Amino acid sequence: MPLYHKPPLTLSAQVTHLARKGMIVPDASAAENWLARVGLYRFKGYAHHFKTGGVYTGVRFEDVRLIMLLDDELKVHILRGLQIIEVAVRVQINEHLTHHYHEHWYADERVLPRKRRLAGRNITMLTNAHELSGRVYSEFMKSTEDAPSHYRRAYDAWLLPPGWMVTEIMSFGNWSRIYASLPPADQAAIAATFNIHPDTLKGWLRDLTVLRNMCAHQARVWNRVLSPAELYEPDPIRRPLAASSYRIHRPETSLAPRLYSMHHLLTQLGEWQWTSGARLVNRFRGFGPEHTGFKEGWESQVEWL
Repeated sequence: MPLYHKPPLTLSAQVTHLARKGMIVPDASAAENWLARVGLYRFKGYAHHFKTGGVYTGVRFEDVRLIMLLDDELKVHILRGLQIIEVAVRVQINEHLTHHYHEHWYADERVLPRKRRLAGRNITMLTNAHELSGRVYSEFMKSTEDAPSHYRRAYDAWLLPPGWMVTEIMSFGNWSRIYASLPPADQAAIAATFNIHPDTLKGWLRDLTVLRNMCAHQARVWNRVLSPAELYEPDPIRRPLAASSYRIHRPETSLAPRLYSMHHLLTQLGEWQWTSGARLVNRFRGFGPEHTGFKEGWESQVEWL
């Protein structure tokens, strides 16, 4: 296997490289300024779609720059919705478990055992009480926020905090794993508050955690193939969506069903305006509407209203 030997390029050489590969670059100075801001490697990730046989075909540098700006705008909008979803999910999980069990449910092996018997098999859970309580204690002791600091001053240092304090400590990914590890009856009760099947909510939380991390770390969302969800919508909704809103054969690998899951969860929370803002995906149409997974006119379908 050969060693990597491509040398680093100056900004001027980077622009020349793109032009030699067929990209239309009318303003080399403006192109250099943009590449100095975003980096050639990141830029080429967006430009790759327009490359055929190693050559860029009929694409302007400005086209790729516009896609990058639209993608950034879309990520900000997604994060705005996910912020609302994350807070609601962790509050609903804690509210249910605190009242159904007690305020230290996350340290209770009845709630979060290492293994659970499901469908006649012993299944290892994604998280468990021993692991989770250790993580909570570590994060809580490191926190410099007012509430944890007051709690440590007022009570014995070894006391674990109550669940409502934990909602401000754990990440979205942790809450996704907590939900997936709960007893089925508890999953069903929590999912009912969002009017969704518990297995669907489990898949959505996992996929939205990935989407959140992509957006937070400035990864590309446009024209990206995503890992398919195990169950991304209940069948009575999936069939009309697949017929009227989604373009590709396996829509679960595209952005579209992730945006539908956000639409459903947010409308259940009374956030009706978010979906209107999500229509900014239509502004990608000049570069190929299939790259977000939507058919033209998706926003007027009854599932999105």
